Amino acid sequence: MAAPFHRAHSADENRVVSPPAAPTPRGEGQPGAPGGRGGGGGGGGGAAGRIAHSPSYPNSGYATNGDGNLGGSRRSLEGGGGSSKALSRSSSGAVANADATGGNGEGSGKHWSGTSSALSASSETPRAWASQLSASGDNSGGAILELGDYNDQMATSPYPEAIKEEEGSVEGRNVPMPDVTLEEELSESLMPLKWVFFPEADPIQQFRGKPWREKIWVFLKGVFPILEWLPKYDLRYYLLGDIIGGVSIAIMSVPQDVSYAKYANLPAEFALRTSFIPPLLYAIQGSSKHLVIAPVSVVSQLLGTTLSGIVDPSADPALYTSLAVTATFFCGIFQLIMGLCRFGFLVDFLNQPTIVGFLSGCSLTIAIQQLKLILGYKDFTLSTSIVNIIAAIVQYSSQFQWKAFVMGMSFFLYLTTVRALVYLKPKNKVFYYLNALGPLTSIVISTIIVSVAGLSTKGIPTIGKIGTGLHGASSISYLNFSSEFVADVATVGFIACLVCLAESVGIARTFASLYGYHIDGNKEMVAFGSMNLVGSFTSCYVATGSFSRTAVNMLAGARTAVTQVIMSGLILLVLLVAAPLFKNVPNCVVGAVIANAALNLLDFHAAWSLWKVDKMDFLVMSGCFLAILFGSPEIGLLVAILLSLIKILLRSLRPHIRLLGLLPNAAATAVSVLQFPNSTLCEGIVMLRIESPLYFPGANFVRQRVKKLCDAYARGYQQPVKHCVLDLSVMHDIDVTAIEAMRDLHRDLTQTGIQLCLASANRDVLRKMFDAQLLAEIGEQWLFVTPADAVKLCRAVALSQPAAKESEQLLTSVETYDI
Repeated sequence: MAAPFHRAHSADENRVVSPPAAPTPRGEGQPGAPGGRGGGGGGGGGAAGRIAHSPSYPNSGYATNGDGNLGGSRRSLEGGGGSSKALSRSSSGAVANADATGGNGEGSGKHWSGTSSALSASSETPRAWASQLSASGDNSGGAILELGDYNDQMATSPYPEAIKEEEGSVEGRNVPMPDVTLEEELSESLMPLKWVFFPEADPIQQFRGKPWREKIWVFLKGVFPILEWLPKYDLRYYLLGDIIGGVSIAIMSVPQDVSYAKYANLPAEFALRTSFIPPLLYAIQGSSKHLVIAPVSVVSQLLGTTLSGIVDPSADPALYTSLAVTATFFCGIFQLIMGLCRFGFLVDFLNQPTIVGFLSGCSLTIAIQQLKLILGYKDFTLSTSIVNIIAAIVQYSSQFQWKAFVMGMSFFLYLTTVRALVYLKPKNKVFYYLNALGPLTSIVISTIIVSVAGLSTKGIPTIGKIGTGLHGASSISYLNFSSEFVADVATVGFIACLVCLAESVGIARTFASLYGYHIDGNKEMVAFGSMNLVGSFTSCYVATGSFSRTAVNMLAGARTAVTQVIMSGLILLVLLVAAPLFKNVPNCVVGAVIANAALNLLDFHAAWSLWKVDKMDFLVMSGCFLAILFGSPEIGLLVAILLSLIKILLRSLRPHIRLLGLLPNAAATAVSVLQFPNSTLCEGIVMLRIESPLYFPGANFVRQRVKKLCDAYARGYQQPVKHCVLDLSVMHDIDVTAIEAMRDLHRDLTQTGIQLCLASANRDVLRKMFDAQLLAEIGEQWLFVTPADAVKLCRAVALSQPAAKESEQLLTSVETYDI
């Protein structure tokens, strides 16, 4: 008695599975299994047949191997333990029969290989057609699978009914378009915009399912990052480097703050307070471990230049000071708004080439600017352009102080030598500490020398007297919102806001990339806004990230934002009692320390790597570097971002189209013919991959390029192209203009007798094409899951035509195809 059929685990209730077939001895064939509703199936050497039929042709059958795949291609079967063939009952009533013949199959153990072929015919079709599929069988479990009727909603195919695929099959047709509600469509349409402002997609996910106390703690850690990293602070590994870094930048800050206060036309105490209060707030809210907050030259010059045009600082210093504080207030407000509105995504425009160019350009510019201090000049240009700096060196050569030059260059050579010894012997602890303590010891030793020898009056300029005390620390009463000045001051504040964010975020991103961590652009903007807003209430002016102090901080071995706390504490000490100790600090040594730290950040290896990897990225880096060198850091960032956008635009304007072929030993894999020279092209079929999203700038180019490739293919083969298969797996998006270009392409190809086929399109692209009626015009039957599926069907269609060759398909080597 025959074993009963067992129902398969499938949504299709018509699918049934037979019990495993008995092992077939080597060299012997097994009779074909009975066909479904008149269809015949054959299995040889353990390979099982599968039958598909259509309600339009109830008596026609289609037999394949037991791997469960239906196909419409003409394929060869190799390595058979046996062969079988089946003739299905036609609609005219022909009797189905099956026979099997033994072959010389190869196999070992219980595994056997075989080949099967099927021939189905129907009197209702205009001509009989045959298809041969390849497979290998496993004698451990062959089965006959009956698929049942097709879905009535399936589109009518132009190719023979015998190769129609069931709905949802992994081969042949693509998945049908699902029904989507308006809410889901709007949600997915707005998803890219949501990801811009909320990269984590669900900003409140971290609060769900947690008690209120934990939710509050998570919120506080998000607002104050110090709560995240401070509990993990390792005193053993971090503290020493942070102390050295904090002391070094504090000592450096005093002479720099005094100079920058002069640029801004403000008292020195304002600059020193700006190095005291804002760094404390940034240490609590900022996400960078190395960025040092302080007054900087560019912003100081900006305030001094713009506010002097509104009111004369010498004629009315009180009004000028109130406007400077008010501009700081507006700067903080704008930065805070940008952070709360989550404009931190702008940080992503600073790509790696921009960072390399910014780092190298700023390093060289800052090092050259220190020649003013090393040469002992009192007057100098405020410009950061290398041309203006060189012109100033020549212009003010009469102020040259040889003693300052000798002292400055001596300490510069000392710092450079120690740094070189660390590179040569990185494991030597003596050299490591000499290098880390180099900036601090240089300033301390030189200050002692100047004080003992009385060199401050003998040709070596020093900082001089600094005011002390915290009197007048509150500046709330200084805020001036009168209608006469508020518009101009708000404009100055907004410009300062953009300049600060551009420069500080660039510095933070640069040093974060050097140490392998990431910064949060939104938290940075909120931190800058908070510290400048509070600074406007405490007699500070606009603070931002300082490149020179950050460089010294990094080279001193700093690891965390604790250096900012240490620096703030020491600046407070200077404001209270220690200001007289800095009276004899030589400016030339301060310049030597800054120049040495800046030059150590020049990264020639990164520039060479960009040249080797991507010439366009090297161009972006070079543009940023040269713009900083001959302009300013802000201009350099702007040039780099513009060049990066032009690079993206050019690639969008001229999308790359890759010619694909099939691997000889893996016919289901479509690969680039350039990457795989052993791949082969198919007769009458052109496979192309569009390797970028398709938007309006490149839509017409793609249309023309595809037509040109098809023409070149026809000339190379000396025969017409019948099908053009476009692999859209990389094209994750398409706009309306590009859809219309695809429509024009389809019409152009149709006029020349070429059928356009689409493969591997994602859901978003399919939906847009479906809504634009493009799929209806091309025909949904020409939509495939993979390019290989499209090739199989295209070959089957070609074989069903009278002029098609009945022999195996012709595969031409890529080497003979010159496009």
